Amino acid sequence: MLEDFRLKVFMAVRSEHSFTKAARSLGISQPAVSQNIAELEKELGVELFTRSRGEVTLTPAGVSFEEYASRIIHWYSAAGRVFGPEGKLSSKKPVRISADSLVADSILPSVMPRLLSVNPSLSAKVVPYDGSNGSDVRVWCRIHSGDLSIEDSAAFVCTLEASAITSNPSLANVDDFHRLPDGSRFVVWSPYSRHLPLDIGAMTAVETYSSSSVCTLVNSSPLYIGLVPKITALGSGLHTMPVSLHSLSLDVMVASSDSSDPVCKLVKDVIKETL
Repeated sequence: MLEDFRLKVFMAVRSEHSFTKAARSLGISQPAVSQNIAELEKELGVELFTRSRGEVTLTPAGVSFEEYASRIIHWYSAAGRVFGPEGKLSSKKPVRISADSLVADSILPSVMPRLLSVNPSLSAKVVPYDGSNGSDVRVWCRIHSGDLSIEDSAAFVCTLEASAITSNPSLANVDDFHRLPDGSRFVVWSPYSRHLPLDIGAMTAVETYSSSSVCTLVNSSPLYIGLVPKITALGSGLHTMPVSLHSLSLDVMVASSDSSDPVCKLVKDVIKETL
């Protein structure tokens, strides 16, 4: 729809390692492939491919450009699904996204700005999940499972890892909670509370559904250890401790009543890239 055809030619040559094979895969002539690559190299001011003994390989500049090209193609494709003939988003009706408090408080604040930047004409309404199918897209989390059913596999997007955070530099490298100094207490994001080992539960000072409040409290005392989603820890400015917290990992799931819904696919793509 919108995509610069030269990027598709570039990616085809990169995959096939041959101008001739790329032409065959694209259904165009070999001279047309050469012309598109030459125009792209001229516009960028760098050589993208090295031609040697019949094999075509990426130059260092080509390797760097590949990352940008693949991302551009991905988002053009997403735009095509939203605005193209299959997009079905010509109306101004808001997309209803159902979410529980966990998702609404800790995931959507990071995801929604990116989702709306990808499609500025999109409007969304986040509603509580009530067990009905009244929403267009449902987003939810559950404790990580290594054994997904076929239905769950279709809804699975990514795993949200947990992190332990501290404001105390002397605890930054502690990899075992049993080595914490006396008086240490935990501040826990509430969705983790019922999955905590008994000893950590006994040392918990505060539970809160606000992951940002966990960070604020941890920052107030060198004896507080916070347990939050990794995405919260990365933006907190606090020290992340190298402790294994696999039992607290959450699977992020997205589904809609229509498995081919382009908005559902777009939401999945954005969540995966954001988290």
